[in-house]
Amino acid sequence: MSITVSITNSQLEGKMNKAINKLNKQLPDKQKTNKNKFVEDSIDNYIDDLLKQKIINSLN
Repeated sequence: MSITVSITNSQLEGKMNKAINKLNKQLPDKQKTNKNKFVEDSIDNYIDDLLKQKIINSLN
């Protein structure tokens, strides 16, 4: 399964690019990220947070 995400909010994209650049400056080469990985991790963390806060009960 794959998904495609299109970010049409230029302010959000700029913010994301700055965060990725700053993060990559602090990480070793093996751990550096890119836009796809950053978005995947962000979505995963957001879903985990929704579950943790009990905003959604489960993914079943």
